[in-house]
Amino acid sequence: AEVDVPVLGIATALVGRASAFDTIRARVAPALGADLPNAGATRDREEAFRATFVPRMTHIDPLTADADNPANPVPGDVLAFALRATTGAVTPTP
Repeated sequence: AEVDVPVLGIATALVGRASAFDTIRARVAPALGADLPNAGATRDREEAFRATFVPRMTHIDPLTADADNPANPVPGDVLAFALRATTGAVTPTP
């Protein structure tokens, strides 16, 4: 309940659905901390809690799959989430 930072969950075929992260959503702080970008955002908003399902991947594919493969949405999802959750500059590097 003390975790007041944004959360990103990526479910693969092994998990089978993004809603599998609902139990985690219920266990973290109900809103983002006051010292964070999007302070006060509740967990029903994407900038506070995002769960996504990538059906064509298995358990470690999001970490090991080719980032340039259009079938791999994970790098783009992580970058978009990081940009929403931070202030200042975020510079992705290969």
